Amino acid sequence: MSQVASVVGHHLESGEHEMSFIRKYIFSTDHKTIGKQYLLTGVVMAIFGGALAIFFRINLANPGFLTDSQYNAFVTYHGAIMFFWVAMPILLGGFGNMLIPLMIGARDMAFPTLNMISFWTFFLSSVVLVISFFVPGGAFSGGWTVYPPLSADPERFLGANLGTVLFLLALALEFASMLMGGGKFHNDFPYIKSQRLEPYETSYFCLDAGFSFFTFYVFRNTSYSRCDHAFIRYYFRNSFFQG
Repeated sequence: MSQVASVVGHHLESGEHEMSFIRKYIFSTDHKTIGKQYLLTGVVMAIFGGALAIFFRINLANPGFLTDSQYNAFVTYHGAIMFFWVAMPILLGGFGNMLIPLMIGARDMAFPTLNMISFWTFFLSSVVLVISFFVPGGAFSGGWTVYPPLSADPERFLGANLGTVLFLLALALEFASMLMGGGKFHNDFPYIKSQRLEPYETSYFCLDAGFSFFTFYVFRNTSYSRCDHAFIRYYFRNSFFQG
């Protein structure tokens, strides 16, 4: 019996098409590889966001180390990075991709190609965010929540032009990535039903990931509208908060 299995296994291995390095490790549709990509990108962004925290805390100990606009920019990017580019991709994108299919007994995530597109959209948002920090004219410094009054007056901070537009574009791309990620996660849960698993038999991590993406769906309209309002204020020189 073991000889038959070894012959069949050898036949399958010889018949498989060997994937290239780029297809296997960069533009991969395997959930474990994509999870590692999320983790690696999240760790790099965590280092960047942590460095910003060190600089603005140095300014608290030695006032004058940063200007007011630079201090606002460092706090803005630190808050946005740690929430949108570290916590969400590492906990949901990284561990979610690596663990959820294994926990529910699936071979892979639902819609593997969409899973790959979701990561590369997130990676593009990370690149745009880093570029927006170094553009001429200064980085966006209107607060990571983009709430007025700080974000309503472009005269109070640098980055009222290109830096602001790129920051808001990075947020929009990151939101789009998480929406695609949530879609594939929620399409994995019907597999639980097909396996006749009861909710109490499902891992708390799976249920928490599903609930997290559901809440993100509910509040995404608020996030998108906030970005739209800020974009219109700076790009078209209009304001929703001035009479």
